[in-house]
Parts: sequence; structure tokens; C-alpha cells
Amino acid sequence: MITPFIDPNTREKLKFNEDLREYVPSEQLYELFGGDCEFEYEHQVFWPAYLKLANERREKYIAKFKEMGGEIGLSEWDVKALDEDVQ
Repeated sequence: MITPFIDPNTREKLKFNEDLREYVPSEQLYELFGGDCEFEYEHQVFWPAYLKLANERREKYIAKFKEMGGEIGLSEWDVKALDEDVQ
């Protein structure tokens, strides 16, 4: 319906129902999308580990923020710049 209104150069780039295995290794692609990755979300396992990681990072960023003077206007980039997890 909309393709007549799209620039011809852009229209050529549109792809529908592509085989995702051409772009994602099958071992990293969920079975739902034709891959080999079997994944079952278990909230009781995932959520506590996620919260632990988030709290550890937050504590590290707060310590770095205070180390840098703890003033309003500090760049978030500067506070997180040396964080290996973000890089």
C-alpha cells in the first residue's frame, strides 16, 4: 500500500519475510525464528541476578561520581567512561 510513496532507492532496500539465519547465527537465533537456540525464561533465576548486576553497577557509578566531585553537571559519559562492562 505504501510502496508507491517510498523513494525507489529506499524501496529496493525493503525486505519482508527474510530468512533471519542469513543475518544471525542459528545457535544465537531462537527456535521461534528458525534457529537452534532453546530459551526458557525463568523469572526466579533471571530477575535476582539482574538486580544484583544493576545494583553493583549503580554502586560503582555512584562511587565514581563522588570521586569526581559529585557535582551537578558531571557528564554521565565521564562517570561511565572507564567501565569495562559498558565498553
